[in-house]
Amino acid sequence: MNKKSVTKERNAKGHRVECSNWCSVCNKSLSSRRYLKLHESLHNGQYRYSCGVCRKQFVSLTNLKVHQRLHSGERPFSCGVCFKSFIRRAHLQAHLHTHSGERPFSCDVCRKAFVSRDSLKGHQRLHSGERPFTCGVCFKSFSRLPTLRIHLHTHSDERPFSCEVCKKSFKYQQLMKQHLRTHSNERPFSCNICKKSFKFQNILRTHMRIHTGERPFSCDLCKQSFARTYDLKTHHRTHTGERPFTCNV
Repeated sequence: MNKKSVTKERNAKGHRVECSNWCSVCNKSLSSRRYLKLHESLHNGQYRYSCGVCRKQFVSLTNLKVHQRLHSGERPFSCGVCFKSFIRRAHLQAHLHTHSGERPFSCDVCRKAFVSRDSLKGHQRLHSGERPFTCGVCFKSFSRLPTLRIHLHTHSDERPFSCEVCKKSFKYQQLMKQHLRTHSNERPFSCNICKKSFKFQNILRTHMRIHTGERPFSCDLCKQSFARTYDLKTHHRTHTGERPFTCNV
């Protein structure tokens, strides 16, 4: 799409407005010509500002300052309902929809609704097959820029996210956040049937199979099925005779 063409776009209230500031590479629309030029620098590799902690580079000083909050822990935008805080104002605005139930941005293909315009645009690429973000190392392409950023860590040994309790470091911020629960009593994932709570979502999913009876992991020898991969691996030893645990006494 030509970035100079005028196209209809939805604003934050879901109303259609005219937008002429389209990126010619990924079709993202920006609110002004200035923001469009900054955005296009992402595709051109024109990074002017560098983080003093992890050396990550940015095209604008504003983006660098926002990124530095990941290291400082600063979250200046707080929800007035649940008091959860966020690094970016846009994240807070999207979060507020979780309290109101409002999802003002809808997919024209499948009608699935989203709390933010960026979430909708990322989803629409599932239908179009568009993958505008390409890794400069292995040339693998992605439909979303955050996914590319996460992928880039696979090509380096960089672990920029550190636990403030035990100093263990991680490649990804999400893994660091999950790890922090091992130091706390936080259990944010609750079973809606028995109300038991868990620290991690994958453990909740496994627990739910107790209620549903689902056993998705099957032995390829005797067809016995299990709720967990660990139980399947243990069962396999009854066929192989493997006994990996030895008493030292």
